[in-house]
Amino acid sequence: MENFFLEELYDPEYYHEIEGFDSRVAILKFNDLSNTISEALISIMYSDINDFDEVKNNINKYIVLRHRIRHAIIDLNNCFDLLLQALWFFYRIWEYYNSTGSLRTSNLNNGKNYIIRNSDCWVEKAEEKCNYKRLLEFLKASSDPDLLSFANKLKTFYDSFVYNNSKKFTIRTLANNMKHKEP
Repeated sequence: MENFFLEELYDPEYYHEIEGFDSRVAILKFNDLSNTISEALISIMYSDINDFDEVKNNINKYIVLRHRIRHAIIDLNNCFDLLLQALWFFYRIWEYYNSTGSLRTSNLNNGKNYIIRNSDCWVEKAEEKCNYKRLLEFLKASSDPDLLSFANKLKTFYDSFVYNNSKKFTIRTLANNMKHKEP
């Protein structure tokens, strides 16, 4: 599938690991992000009701449109999570929340099952622990001006487009409603 937004990276096995970072997993996440954005764009492009003149039955037309719009919303919602995961793995942020991690608190911890890199299912366990709050905490604790700048931009984006009480809906609230409240 043609990639519309991001230039496709090679598969992760084409890259060297960088000591102290999980660059290959991050590349995998960036490729997933790129593909997911492209799939969402295709769903949106083919969600124009005017493209369905040949469909005589209105019910079928609306079923197809609903499916495409639903797919686009869920894909766009997943893009934000994939972006967080790419950073989560690249910087090994999950380590900071393990039992000996410097950012572990009673509010932000990994529980009893801390993550051990390269153990069975470690990527899946780390994915489960990845969230916006933890990532932002890591970025804000950094002394790197680029990471601090990114933290501010990420917070602005999150407050404007992910969760925003002044908006009737966001992609995140639509996706959550579809996943948890639809039959």
